[in-house]
Amino acid sequence: MPFQYTVALSDPTGALTASQSAAVLDNLRGAMEIYSRHITGLGVLDVVVQVDLSGAAVGSGASTAAVNTGDILNGKTVLYEGAVAELRSGIDPNGATPDIQINLPPSYLANSLWLDPDPMTRSAPVAAGKFDAVTFFLHELGHALGFNGRGDGNTGVVSGGFESTYDTFVQTQNGHPVFTGPNAEAVYGGPVPLADGVVNDYHHYGRVGADGLDFNLMEGSTFAASGGTANGGRWYIDQIDLAFFRDIGLTTVSSPIADAGGSRFTGLAADDTLSGGIGADTLMGGAGNDTLGGKAGDDRIDGGSGVNYLRGDEGNDSIVGGTGFDDINGNAGNDTCVSGGGDDWVVGGKDNDSLVGSDGQNLVYGNLGNDTCDGGAGNDIVRGGQDNDVVTGGAGDDFVSGDKGSDTMTGGAGADIFHTFGDAGLDRVTDFHAAEGDRVQLDPGTVYTVAQVGADTVINMTGGGQMILVGVDMASLPTGWLFGA
Repeated sequence: MPFQYTVALSDPTGALTASQSAAVLDNLRGAMEIYSRHITGLGVLDVVVQVDLSGAAVGSGASTAAVNTGDILNGKTVLYEGAVAELRSGIDPNGATPDIQINLPPSYLANSLWLDPDPMTRSAPVAAGKFDAVTFFLHELGHALGFNGRGDGNTGVVSGGFESTYDTFVQTQNGHPVFTGPNAEAVYGGPVPLADGVVNDYHHYGRVGADGLDFNLMEGSTFAASGGTANGGRWYIDQIDLAFFRDIGLTTVSSPIADAGGSRFTGLAADDTLSGGIGADTLMGGAGNDTLGGKAGDDRIDGGSGVNYLRGDEGNDSIVGGTGFDDINGNAGNDTCVSGGGDDWVVGGKDNDSLVGSDGQNLVYGNLGNDTCDGGAGNDIVRGGQDNDVVTGGAGDDFVSGDKGSDTMTGGAGADIFHTFGDAGLDRVTDFHAAEGDRVQLDPGTVYTVAQVGADTVINMTGGGQMILVGVDMASLPTGWLFGA
């Protein structure tokens, strides 16, 4: 179950204004709410923001206690951070003392942090040159939840008799510290490079830009290089962070739910189930057979390779399949869905969608709304559904149907079948070429007439349906061009 928490502010000299104090607590509460959606545990974590008058340039955060795990490794006693121990056992190791303390210098708040006016949705733009306060709290809470050790800040080497669960996975590789937890390695694809003191300490992953970890939540080099400001951006919890937490000793939800303001989740090589939240989320399936659901918000979903089940849900979503079979449905909102290769199902759902089948033999179906449907290369089934659609078969021998509404239909290269029926509406076929093998299919029992109307061949059906073959001379049509009735 999601863990419980309390938040408080300690400002004995009144350094912050009343409005600043309220906004700081709101932003901290937003960060804690995000963590409670990703990590399960027992107990109640009490978090205090301590207004720091020591002259420190930036903020910091840590658990206020450590708890013996009962393990001794390489002659060193292994410790849980106090907050981790409480989430695991439900036992508060420090009584009335807060479990986590975040130090916040007033100058850092004034000069570097931007306090989100709506930290539960994270929808307002971050001020240029400022660091999002929710991100700051997420990052410092990450240290309190286990991204912390007892070793040398540059090398990670522990010289004393105690080490953290984080330290147990820190090794030296090519002269630099790396994290070797099995969950983190599975996400990253091998030992995860750690900062080595050049711009930050080893309690952060990512040593140089080439590591591919820039702007991940617990990454160190970009954070330090930007002077503690993310240049108007936000950072989010990702799979790499959850993997570290599992290695450190925490339990994360099996199907992560994105935070209110949107998350960026990247799947593993294995099969993933990832869900978005009410914000604008980015879900990347990676390798494996993945199930990705954006839920509310304008989401970006990429299935990666494998057989994938991809759902945009509410909002205006962008969904891309991979090289395997993808079952794509934008659902509500004006969605853009692209199959990405392979033999895929690409469905728009409600509202006005843009759908592309790419290569392969695809089923492309607009369903509700005024949709633009393109089968792409290959022998495709392309259907508009209800309302007024633009339906294109693309290269290959395609089945093209506008279905209900007044539709514009284009077959593209190849021998295409254009489908209609009695109450289909008014359909215009822009490129009917009998010489390429194009034909018209009517539903069984359809009553119809065919006439030349100006330069076009027109099929009128009982029920009000009409199909216009634009620029086609009826006299030139071969036997069998119309079938099915």
